[in-house]
Amino acid sequence: MTHLKIKDVRPFHYVRTSPWPIMTSLSIITILITSMEATLARTLNVNWVIISTALTLSIIFIWWRDITRESNSGQHRIRTTKSIRMRIILFITSEVCFFFGFFWSFFWVAFEHKIGSSIQWPPSGILAFNPYRVPLLNRRILLTSGVTVTWSHKIIYYNNHKEAIYGIVITIILGLVFTIFQLYEYNSRFFSISDSVYGALFFIITGFHGVHVLVGTIMLIYRIKRIIIGQINSKHHNNAEFAIWYWHFVDIVWLILYLWVYWWHYYFDILYRIFYCK
Repeated sequence: MTHLKIKDVRPFHYVRTSPWPIMTSLSIITILITSMEATLARTLNVNWVIISTALTLSIIFIWWRDITRESNSGQHRIRTTKSIRMRIILFITSEVCFFFGFFWSFFWVAFEHKIGSSIQWPPSGILAFNPYRVPLLNRRILLTSGVTVTWSHKIIYYNNHKEAIYGIVITIILGLVFTIFQLYEYNSRFFSISDSVYGALFFIITGFHGVHVLVGTIMLIYRIKRIIIGQINSKHHNNAEFAIWYWHFVDIVWLILYLWVYWWHYYFDILYRIFYCK
């Protein structure tokens, strides 16, 4: 009897059983619980923060490795690739909603303190950061990184791998410099996460954005490896494109964060009198 070899022509991809999604969720929950404990108990367990963050980033890295192997083995067909693009768009949209919730909380709490009362905002005893020092410098750093990562993206279309790597390396350096300056800003703070709702929201928003910068930096480092070994080129560059989308999202969030959390609240009393207390 002749056995016919049937070619697999399925336009979709069966996802294998993986422990990484549930492990990623548990590690992120650990970070959230640690943040809540710091807010309620007014003590931050730095060791737990470092361990949970390192664990989360390591799991995500291994998860990306498995997905890359699936793609290199030819399991991601055209429909699968389009589906992944849509998932990335939905993921970034969910991240927009995530930050929007915190921004709206900051806005609502600020006006709740002012309307019908003479309560100071930011609360008495809290000295807001000067938006024209480290925050302005970090804004310029991230905006510059957006230019360099866009440059590397365009260069990939021409298979100029050397210049594409240069652009990504510069972006990574700028991202690390941004993180260093943010840590310096935290070290020179005039209030803590337990100092009223202002301190809690400030450190939650800027802290989560800092985590997103680190994740974006790791994504770009991983893309350099794939460019070097020839897995990203003018025809196959979706993986690099997704990382660049994510980095632009981080840029835009910081621009809004700078205007909303640093600049607007630094001049809140003046702006409030101009627009609402004429």
